[in-house]
Amino acid sequence: MRILVLLPSLLDSIGGIQTYSQALVWALSDVVGTASGTVRVLALHDLPGEERSIPGLDAVRLRGFGGKRLAFSLAAVAEARRADTVILAHVNFSPLLHPIRWFSPGARTYVSAHGIDVWRPLGSAKLSALRHVTAIWPVSDYTRQRMLMENPSLRNIRFDVLPNTLGPSAGTVAATPHGASQPPGKVVLCVSRMAASEPYKNVEKLIRAMPDVLARQPDTTLVIVGPGDDRPRLEGISQSLGLGQQIRFMGRVSDAELQSHFAACDLFVLPSTGEGFGIVYLEAMQYGKACIGARAAAVPEVIEDGVTGLLVDPEKPEQLSAGIIRLLQDDALRVQMGEQGRRRLEEKFSMPAFRRRLEALLRR
Repeated sequence: MRILVLLPSLLDSIGGIQTYSQALVWALSDVVGTASGTVRVLALHDLPGEERSIPGLDAVRLRGFGGKRLAFSLAAVAEARRADTVILAHVNFSPLLHPIRWFSPGARTYVSAHGIDVWRPLGSAKLSALRHVTAIWPVSDYTRQRMLMENPSLRNIRFDVLPNTLGPSAGTVAATPHGASQPPGKVVLCVSRMAASEPYKNVEKLIRAMPDVLARQPDTTLVIVGPGDDRPRLEGISQSLGLGQQIRFMGRVSDAELQSHFAACDLFVLPSTGEGFGIVYLEAMQYGKACIGARAAAVPEVIEDGVTGLLVDPEKPEQLSAGIIRLLQDDALRVQMGEQGRRRLEEKFSMPAFRRRLEALLRR
């Protein structure tokens, strides 16, 4: 098996798509390693240079292009001539399928679909290319449905859901930290970008729910982790509500600090209505934390309502605050949901589960 993978970035950026890309490459290395195959990875935004190996992945060779799209595209077409399987980890690369099909007509081709990248009409160049793929791999059934709703001409194409996972670096969790830097009492954690262009994350709605929460559970602190240009406005809302130190904006933090925040919190809340999957909920589940999310987009495919957490309607503030209060005041239920979430992660969204699903899709 000779596999070519085209992706935005593998090692030199952060984010959900990079986590997916790492899981994909690590799993492919495992799959082809048993059959003496090769995996060649072209990463558009990784540091440019000669082809290099990745420690621990003997079957994989990686080449970055530093954002140079023409060089990336030419290399992709050239490498495809030697591949029997081509995987595009982002729909934006789909126009490359036209020359790839011309030079490598027998190759099986797969395209990953994540979220807002495919929740809109894709345009003629992408659609004409996608009509000839072996299969499209959406990360959730919601993304599959939304992609087809916006692009009905793809209804005859095979769609196989390949759910996200935490990636190869998951597995070791940090110990719960102690010290003056940790808020006293109950801690609600939210991890999200605070971008003015992404109001669907609903961080503002979470902030506005806090006065009701504090009226019933006054020892609660909301910790918000993540960068974004909307942070000053959100901090202003917090101050106008008189929340003071009971909402802490941490900004961008290191991986180690982020894991410490997950370990230290009592409850994870992100009422986003625009998640194509929601890897951040898996991060909370890894630490055995109950989650509260929106009953919207792909979130119900990750959080099992009433089992691993609660689903609420963010447009009804009383639901959000009531859900937070309920889980903060019922320690036994909160812990039980957290343990169920950890079990769900291991069974459905772990790297071994991702690898098994990927191998099955490649053998279809």
